[in-house]
Amino acid sequence: MATRYTHTFTWDAPPAAVHAMVTDPGYQEQRAQAGSPISAEASVTKAADATTISVHRLMAIDPPGFIKNFVGDKIGIQETQTWTSPTEATLLVEILKQPGDVRGTIRLAESGASTVVTVEASIAVKVPLVGGKVEGYVASIVDRLLVKDEELGKAWLAGGGR
Repeated sequence: MATRYTHTFTWDAPPAAVHAMVTDPGYQEQRAQAGSPISAEASVTKAADATTISVHRLMAIDPPGFIKNFVGDKIGIQETQTWTSPTEATLLVEILKQPGDVRGTIRLAESGASTVVTVEASIAVKVPLVGGKVEGYVASIVDRLLVKDEELGKAWLAGGGR
């Protein structure tokens, strides 16, 4: 059974400026490096009908003992965002070499002069008996990454990111 996940934050810029930022290769490279990963890389591929963002991170983690037996002290995360419109993307986060992933959407909604960013996803870890606990741990990692994204985006939009 999958765990439902929602995270919302606000950036002080209109959706068009936010979309321009999130599809900027420089922003994605900074994003990949946020959180002090062991290694990271990012790419942005623009086509006529969609923009695909790929971010790969290898991160050091300190999971609870029952999870450490499965994953060790490092985790590989492959994130793919596919923006098919200026306000919506599909999201796939694969936990490399592990039986789980995060699938959902990212939506940008105008709120006055700001943009509300909403990530809605389903976290699925296919491990008998402890899958739900592992899903909770994955949700905490996703939360930490999104908080970093929020901070980085605020700095970028304020002019300090370029």
